[in-house]
Amino acid sequence: MRKDIQEAYERVMEKHWKPSKNPDMVFKALTKQSATMYCKAMLKKWSGKTFSVSDYSFVEDFKEGSYAQRRTGNGTIALTNWYDLNHEFSHWCFYLHGSISGNGRGGEHHCDRHLEWEYTGADWICKKMLVNK
Repeated sequence: MRKDIQEAYERVMEKHWKPSKNPDMVFKALTKQSATMYCKAMLKKWSGKTFSVSDYSFVEDFKEGSYAQRRTGNGTIALTNWYDLNHEFSHWCFYLHGSISGNGRGGEHHCDRHLEWEYTGADWICKKMLVNK
């Protein structure tokens, strides 16, 4: 990714994750149930489609931070942390459903629209999954 695009991405996402940096707040546990709530809400918002839990397997034993092991896609959702879940799920959904024509396959991948999907996910997580310590 070009440096200027990466910097812009980081600025936007830092703003939308800002509530999670409050030292008096913590995330609710990332479980299959809480991830399902997120996935249902985001897929509906992003594409108007419904999320079917039976189409996915949730895995908890990925090592955090390892690119290959935190991936969400191909029917697997990794329960590593909220940041990774949002980033990877928005990528995967955008790839499947995000082109202008509406037929998916990410025709406009890494564009403003994908970033919009990712930051609306961060907003949802901060609104619904942050609680006081």
